Amino acid sequence: MDPCDSCESEPARKYFNMKPVRAEFIRPNRPTRKQWQFALALATLLAAAVAGLGWQYGKLEVLKQLNTQSLLAQQASKAPGSVSPQFAVAPPYLESALELQEERTLPWPSALAALENSAIVGVTPTAIELQLKEHALRVELAGSDPQSLLDYVDALNAGTAPQTPEAWHWGIRQIQRTPNGGQTAVLIGVWQQPTAR
Repeated sequence: MDPCDSCESEPARKYFNMKPVRAEFIRPNRPTRKQWQFALALATLLAAAVAGLGWQYGKLEVLKQLNTQSLLAQQASKAPGSVSPQFAVAPPYLESALELQEERTLPWPSALAALENSAIVGVTPTAIELQLKEHALRVELAGSDPQSLLDYVDALNAGTAPQTPEAWHWGIRQIQRTPNGGQTAVLIGVWQQPTAR
């Protein structure tokens, strides 16, 4: 047992040669909110940089492969008596691109103008569908009687002979009677281009 355990006075401490302990506790230095935000931003930038480098590395590998294929094709074409292989592969979006090009070259605004300008009492266009592969415009009509529908087609075709190049030629595909006594019809307008001689 320590002889100073029961000592409560200052003289007793001096006798046993003991010093009073005055502890100063240091609070841990924790990062502030701004320091956390800075660290998070730095980690995000680092992750983005690593992802960007990976993406660039992938592109570089693809370019290396294409370059290798190109060099092999050139060497094969230079060899005597050899046929150069076809390395051209159609891109996956080729069909959509050709369809968009076809849509832009087909003069469908003139067909819409013809539909608007050919007004016959009792005939109303109810649906219009552009059919790119057939170079056609499908129009559904509602009319009061079959004769008014025929007059509408005649008004659309007015001024264009059947052999006229670069014109819309309209024809009735179907006429049907509705339960309320009206008529519906399906017209097909075909764009005819001049044939190359």
